[in-house]
Amino acid sequence: QRLIGHNMVGGDPVLAPLGFFGGPTRTMPPYPGSPVIDTGIATEDASATDQRGYPGLVGMAPDIGAVETRGSGYVAWALARIPHGDDASFDGDFNTDGISNGMDYALTEGGAPVVTHGRQGIELWFGRRPGSESDLAWTVVRSEDMRHFVEILRVDGGIATPTAGVVLEWNPTDCVVRDKNPAPGGAYYRLEVRLGNPSRGKPRIH
Repeated sequence: QRLIGHNMVGGDPVLAPLGFFGGPTRTMPPYPGSPVIDTGIATEDASATDQRGYPGLVGMAPDIGAVETRGSGYVAWALARIPHGDDASFDGDFNTDGISNGMDYALTEGGAPVVTHGRQGIELWFGRRPGSESDLAWTVVRSEDMRHFVEILRVDGGIATPTAGVVLEWNPTDCVVRDKNPAPGGAYYRLEVRLGNPSRGKPRIH
C-alpha cells in the first residue's frame, strides 16, 4: 500500500484493464482524466516507488492506487491512443493486427524489421520510434534452425551490448544491426522488445 488512510470510495476510477505496464506484476494504470491522478496524500511511511518500481511521485501529488501516472513512455503512449476498456497492456493487441501494442509503440509506421545481405554481412533494419529507448529493452536474436535462438544484441536502459562481430547503428528514427559473422548456411533473425528500465540518453556501445 503506497498511501495510508486515503482511498477513493465510489465512482469510476477510469483505469485500464489489468495488464503488464512495466514491473514484474500486472497493474491497472489510470487513464488521463482519472479522478485518482494527483489526489493522494503522501505520508512519511509512503513507499518511494509504485508497484512497478517506478517513482512514486510524479506531479503535484501522488496518485491513489498502485500505479503512479507517468508523463512519457509506453504507458502515456498507450493510454492516449487505445480506447478505455480495450487491452492497453504491452503484450495486448487492441486492434487485432497481429502486432503487439508494445511493438506498435517501439516501431515507426512502416518500420517493420527488414533483413538484407549487405557488403558487411547480414543487416537488420527497423524504424524506431524516437524516445522509445527511454523505457524499452531491445533484443535481436539469431537462429539457424528456428528452434534454438541466440541473443546477439541487447539495448537496455540506454546501454547497448552486442556480441562479437555485431555492430549497432543507432539513428534518430531507425536502427541498423550488422552481423559481420553470419552463419555459413544462413540464419533467421528476430527483433524482440519488452518494457525495461527507465533511462535517458542514447545507447552506448560496450
